[in-house]
Amino acid sequence: MPFRTVALTLIWIVGLAVATQAADAPPTKLKLRSTSSPELTPATAVAQPPAGAPATYKEPYTGMEFVFVKGGCYQMGDTFGEFPTDAKVDPHDVCLSDFWIGKYEVTQGEWIKVMGDNPSYNVKCGKDCPVENMTWKDAVAFTNKYRKYSEKSFRLPTEAEWEFACRSGGKKEKFCGGDTLEEIDVNGDISVKKTLPVGSRQPNGLEIYDMNDNASEWCLDWYNLDYYKTSPKDNPRGPAQGWNRVIRGSDGKATDLSARAAFRSGAAPDSQIRTNGLRVLFTPQ
Repeated sequence: MPFRTVALTLIWIVGLAVATQAADAPPTKLKLRSTSSPELTPATAVAQPPAGAPATYKEPYTGMEFVFVKGGCYQMGDTFGEFPTDAKVDPHDVCLSDFWIGKYEVTQGEWIKVMGDNPSYNVKCGKDCPVENMTWKDAVAFTNKYRKYSEKSFRLPTEAEWEFACRSGGKKEKFCGGDTLEEIDVNGDISVKKTLPVGSRQPNGLEIYDMNDNASEWCLDWYNLDYYKTSPKDNPRGPAQGWNRVIRGSDGKATDLSARAAFRSGAAPDSQIRTNGLRVLFTPQ
């Protein structure tokens, strides 16, 4: 079994164990980790993308490209009925406002431009490869510092925004852009087991790259296995507190459920995971 599949499976099992333990513990003994995170800027409908599809924006300081994602409603979760019941990814209705999301994962070169260092495990891959091997706290520090160089309020995507973008704007897709890995990969090649320069494979229907491969990605939300039961319909932001932060995406080499668009896992905010990267988002002002 590929390393990435094993890692994600272990994370999922640990998340399930933590959730079960929390459910059995007396309320007086429950101690949740409290870590501040940036407030979400309410999205508005006043900003529309320029003519053409897909609409893109190139941020001048780093050259990072963003794709406009028109908001809408979709079924989030296991819409194909493939996950086991204990995975708790039941389909539920979610409606989102407009947002702009990174066309590519943040690269090592872009990270160096903003942060001045490079935490990546696979440094030899080069500056056009995704930055990885950072904690959730590091990822948030990047978005906070990035704001100083632009008028945009950059942040990590919520997992609802991530999945909506992954599914080419909320379509019923198993993967990010199609229903088979061969359909979304260059020449059907799913054998490469290392990071590649961003954009090396096929994009999804919104011209967004690497949501199924290269690095998995930190999201803004706290991770809670039972959150889908109480998730609000409009612009869900995740639980108010918790132990772990959401991780989305996979390396795209697996053929099991860990590569699906609906797969979710989590890890502690200070966990440095060599396969974790990030993608940046901002909302219309």
